[in-house]
Amino acid sequence: MTRPSLSGLFGRRPAPGGPGPVPGGEPPMDARTRRRIANAVVVVSFLNIAISQGIHQSFPLFYVSMLEDFGWSRAATAAVFSLSMFITGGSGPVVGFGLQMLGARRWFCLGVIALAAGLATTARVSSGLGLYLSYGVLAALGLAALSWSLHGVVLTAWFQQHRGTVTAIAFSGAGLGAMAMAPVAQGFINAFGWRGALVALAGVAAALLVPNLRLMRDPPEAPRAPLPEQKPSGAWAEVRQALGTSAFWYGFGAFFFVALGSFSIMPHQAAFLVDAGFSTTVAAAVVSAVGLLSFAGRLLFGWMSDRYGHVASATASSLCSAVGTAALLVMSWRPHIAWVVIFTVCFGLGFGTRSAVMASLAAAKFSGPNFGVIFGAMTLGHGSGGALGPWLAGWLFDVTGTYRWVFLIATVAALLGNLGIFLAEHSPGLARPRPAEVKA
Repeated sequence: MTRPSLSGLFGRRPAPGGPGPVPGGEPPMDARTRRRIANAVVVVSFLNIAISQGIHQSFPLFYVSMLEDFGWSRAATAAVFSLSMFITGGSGPVVGFGLQMLGARRWFCLGVIALAAGLATTARVSSGLGLYLSYGVLAALGLAALSWSLHGVVLTAWFQQHRGTVTAIAFSGAGLGAMAMAPVAQGFINAFGWRGALVALAGVAAALLVPNLRLMRDPPEAPRAPLPEQKPSGAWAEVRQALGTSAFWYGFGAFFFVALGSFSIMPHQAAFLVDAGFSTTVAAAVVSAVGLLSFAGRLLFGWMSDRYGHVASATASSLCSAVGTAALLVMSWRPHIAWVVIFTVCFGLGFGTRSAVMASLAAAKFSGPNFGVIFGAMTLGHGSGGALGPWLAGWLFDVTGTYRWVFLIATVAALLGNLGIFLAEHSPGLARPRPAEVKA
């Protein structure tokens, strides 16, 4: 059987003369088979995101150990995570093309290999350059290949309705992965040190090869009508057209501010709690609880997105994030376990939940042959904000000796991100006819 491809998403046109499979694509399948495979793709996407993002979000625990081991400033150490975020988010269009060329199964398997190799290599570094190259570049390339945005491209092609719910189910793996991986990572660190823990996590990541090889599939290609205003110059004409819409740039800005607010906090949360007098065990418990609540929040706000609309869901999520970071601001003056609880609950419910909302919103605005490239370009905003946030937070701490400015910036950024989603929702995108629905 011919390997399925995503070319129907990225630019191949249906054969003239009526309905039928796109040349070179997977033949149409019956509804029952399609539903079964589509649900399996959701499961594998969940696993990919859970393990890769769980490892990624365990960085706050390694950050504390790295500070002790290397003796660097917080800005220099956090810059490793910033570089990782820059590579992960900045490679969006490139990994979109990689997905197009190789297909989901091969591309995600390459991502697993790069992530595992990057973690194992990081365990042996002895210099800053080695740390930046192994974790900040190699492991980050693996994370980029396994990114939620690429899974969003695949999932929104399989499911034409209930996209908010379906992507939220898969993206909630990030929260569940963080919840499960935080105590596991801390246990590995306590038992083997941070270097041995990275080797163990590399083995966990490598295990993802099995479900990807067996169950991951590209969606079958379906004929799509071209945009009336699209010129026959190919894929880039539509991409340029998307870049000229206000919806794209509002979405880009929303991604930037959401990531800036979230990732100026996420890698530093354990260090802040330790500075405030709490133990590393409590810090690990908070990281784990944030992951658990993020899992619940992604499901809740994904459902809200389908039921009440993107703006209502994003507003509730943004308010949760803002209240959580504001609690940290108050705690910087008056440390108390109550503020830790408020931060954990509110920040956890809001963390990462707007990704599913944005994927659903972007699919509604730009779904079509080149959605993967367009969405990858939009997520450059996420990479930029995510890269700036960790370094900026570390630099502000080094300069001022406190995280207060960081907490204030994160609170404002959460609200600005919501404004971007509101404006994107009410701006025109690239409308096109929808193919037949596949129900979850």
